[in-house]
Amino acid sequence: MTTMDEDGKAFPAELAGGTTTEDLRREIVDGLEYGYGPMLVAVAFAFFLFGADPAHEVILSLALEAATGGIDLEEAIRITASVLLFALVPVAIYVSSTRALDARDKQGPLADRVDRGLTFLASRLPLLGGLAGVLTVATGSEAGRAGGLLFGLAGAIGAVLLLSFLPAGRSLGVVRLRDLVLRYSGAFGLAVLAVAALATAAPGASWRLGPVAVAAAFVIVAAFALSELTRLSARSRSRFPLILLLVALTFAGDDWRVGAGVGGLLIALCLAVNVRRNGGLAMAELPRPVLLIALLFVAAGGLARIDTGCGIASGCNILQGAVAETPPGGSGNGQAAVFDWAETRDWSDPDTPPLRILAAQGGGLYAAYQTAYYLAYRSDTEAEFADSLFAISGVSGGSVGGAVYWAIRRSGVCEDPAAPRADCHRQAVRQILRHDYLSPPLSALLFRDFLDTLFPYTPLIGRPVDRGAVLETAFARRIDTCCSFEGPDGTRSDIDVPDGLLGVSMADSPGAGLPLLFLNSTDVHSGESVIASPLDGLEPSRVRSRVLLDSGNDLTVGEAMLLSARFPVVTPPGRYIEGGETKQVVDGGYFDNSGVETVTELLRGTEFARFQVGAVRGLNRSIPVEILSFRILEDPGARSIRGTVTAPISAFRAAWIARRDLTTGRFCTRFRVNDASRSAITSRESIVQADRVNFTVSWLLTSETFNDIEAQIEAPRELDVAPICPAAGTEQTVGFSLK
Repeated sequence: MTTMDEDGKAFPAELAGGTTTEDLRREIVDGLEYGYGPMLVAVAFAFFLFGADPAHEVILSLALEAATGGIDLEEAIRITASVLLFALVPVAIYVSSTRALDARDKQGPLADRVDRGLTFLASRLPLLGGLAGVLTVATGSEAGRAGGLLFGLAGAIGAVLLLSFLPAGRSLGVVRLRDLVLRYSGAFGLAVLAVAALATAAPGASWRLGPVAVAAAFVIVAAFALSELTRLSARSRSRFPLILLLVALTFAGDDWRVGAGVGGLLIALCLAVNVRRNGGLAMAELPRPVLLIALLFVAAGGLARIDTGCGIASGCNILQGAVAETPPGGSGNGQAAVFDWAETRDWSDPDTPPLRILAAQGGGLYAAYQTAYYLAYRSDTEAEFADSLFAISGVSGGSVGGAVYWAIRRSGVCEDPAAPRADCHRQAVRQILRHDYLSPPLSALLFRDFLDTLFPYTPLIGRPVDRGAVLETAFARRIDTCCSFEGPDGTRSDIDVPDGLLGVSMADSPGAGLPLLFLNSTDVHSGESVIASPLDGLEPSRVRSRVLLDSGNDLTVGEAMLLSARFPVVTPPGRYIEGGETKQVVDGGYFDNSGVETVTELLRGTEFARFQVGAVRGLNRSIPVEILSFRILEDPGARSIRGTVTAPISAFRAAWIARRDLTTGRFCTRFRVNDASRSAITSRESIVQADRVNFTVSWLLTSETFNDIEAQIEAPRELDVAPICPAAGTEQTVGFSLK
């Protein structure tokens, strides 16, 4: 077996005499001990490109932009930045690995060759991951018109890889290309730092560069940072790995005692070792890197004592809400809301549409677009649909879609004479949601929020950081800059939308022709559902339906929307102060990803009013109610045996889906849904089958995915799937499993 170094020379894994095999093993282990930082970054980046669905969606999105004629300036910038920064990653891994390995003692005869071999392999990993990711997308059913371009890109990456493994590649310029990049490393370094600065200072603008450029910039910065950290560790007398101290430093911002205790202990150890070695205190011999980290611990511990309201110093962002014109107690409860909604309708007319309630499930931008476009389509094609929609129970992406639809209705843009009558709502949804919502939170996560987690600097500047707020701002800006409509004759009409629609308080969100918003989150401490709505209560149900901040303000629609969509890692937990306590909430999908649980409570809380209205209007029964819901079908795949790591993950997801089906089944039984002889409640589903596009829980989708969602909503397929609530006399099917 032979391995090649960076110069294309091969060295044997076993040399004559049988003694160098152990030497080779020792040198490889020693090399990995020093070069672990850049190499670990390279492995993680390659694995993400190859195995992550969001990465595949990003790759396909860029390919579709490039394959479509008439690329505009924004698309050209995004594509160029992505390609250039990705191309810099292998060179950055090579240089940073080389610098890290130069710090080790090279005593064995194979040391230099092993180091060159390790840097060679590490620098090729991003290319291997990129090649595997591009081929995965190119061979998928969703590649479409971008297939040729993707195969061409895969061929180019594969050619570069092949040449780099062959000695002939040196003469063909592969290594010379690397040397050219190194020659102008200053200019390239400034470009990477500019991207990093943009992502840190203005993450909301990073969509102009795209997630590939942002991630590549972080990989480059992280590789060099870890390399320099290794070099600092090697310079200290103890050669203590400082990376361990930095990992521990992330806990200092949570508890001042951790910061002060560990920092003081490090300082004491440094002084004790110094005195013992030198017979007294010798300042010149103190290990400065360790002392610096110790001081950072003490400083972080001191910052943690600042009263931020969160109980922690890093990542603290207390939601402030907005002043509500409707005071607490003035919004009424569910019964009053039904009475107000029903009194303007002629229930003696059999054509009067039912009271409609939508359960909008979670699922990132996919669920958001499915929710908003479905509501927009029916509003455009059914004159009385918008007025018949009483409430939306949203979870995660479903909350985003519901809030976007609410904002379009609240803006009155489709009532403007210049707006197209046929598809106004749908055009508005396209302009708002067909956008890159992944880059802003990703930029904040990788740069600004990461730095604050490592060392909580935000209490010093009095400006809390929260990538959830970054994502909320991204949605708000898209809504505020909408809309430019295209008429039947091709002419465009620009209609101004009132600013700050997502800044309206939840208490003030009701209005004529607007659905009531019930946006669901999960309490981190209790695990219970947290419902943000404009109502003061849902009596006789004991479920709270309104968040009342201690400041007297009410949550805004945007804050409640993003509280419901606080997906792990992508956005941190949301925090607000209520009842003298700092409440911490996360994505509503932890508790119930379907939104049906809150629909159940809403129906319980309005049961008397619905019957009373029906009795007064001569119906001799409750007014008719139609429950709308969504389902996304994926191929469940064949049953397989899972390993130690994947089995718990698969079980958690399967149980999560089974719980949703169980909740739905109980709801159907409790209210006898679709049993015309015993209930006035019916159900209707919109099912999207994700077989032609890549369904991924992300904040970026391709144009092909958006188009497929639209097509399936406007022209539903005939699917042999049991309905959410079968009609009376049919068998209920519970436990439909998704992959």
